[in-house]
Amino acid sequence: PDDMSLIGFDDIPYAVTTWPPLTTIAQPVEKIGTRAVSLLLERVGEPEAPSRREVLAPVLVERESCAAVQK
Repeated sequence: PDDMSLIGFDDIPYAVTTWPPLTTIAQPVEKIGTRAVSLLLERVGEPEAPSRREVLAPVLVERESCAAVQK
């Protein structure tokens, strides 16, 4: 982190075992699954309804692979 900051994606379990621990973006996997099932059930109940697109916000998991923000 002193010379270069590094960030990963999906917050894989291996991210915490690296040195330094990897800062990563975590997707809200449980919310994605819950919404997918809800939308599927809505589609089954009303097949002619228009399609919808939803975006669920990811979360930044800050660890030691990124330098602190300088103010």
